[in-house]
Amino acid sequence: MPNLHHILRISAVSLLALSLSCGGAALIPLFEFGFIGTTSGNVCVEMFFGPEKPTTESGTFQFANMNVAGVQRSYSGTWSNDTFDISTDAAVGDPIAARYRGSFVGENTIELHPMSGVGLPQIILQRKKGDGTPSC
Repeated sequence: MPNLHHILRISAVSLLALSLSCGGAALIPLFEFGFIGTTSGNVCVEMFFGPEKPTTESGTFQFANMNVAGVQRSYSGTWSNDTFDISTDAAVGDPIAARYRGSFVGENTIELHPMSGVGLPQIILQRKKGDGTPSC
């Protein structure tokens, strides 16, 4: 009968083999949370993502909704590891762009870099706390 130490050692080796066979360094971003922050003029921005397959390292968003000062805008897009691209065909105006390239900075922060428009600001959003407290 195997002892606990032997079972734990086999489990650890199996887990290491699995992570190495999968690349070991793949990042699966946690988009299924709301993000909040402000942009120029202290305008409140909230972002909500709906990834098609949330446990994969790349894919397509079913939706990416941005609320700017209470007005919702719908974006579509894709992600790969910790970077993503979103765009909308809807009319937008300052301080919001129609296209963004975004990236995770750590686990709880995303940066949105405008890829359209002139002189529009970068937007930095933090993962919402989930306690219902508005942050901006």
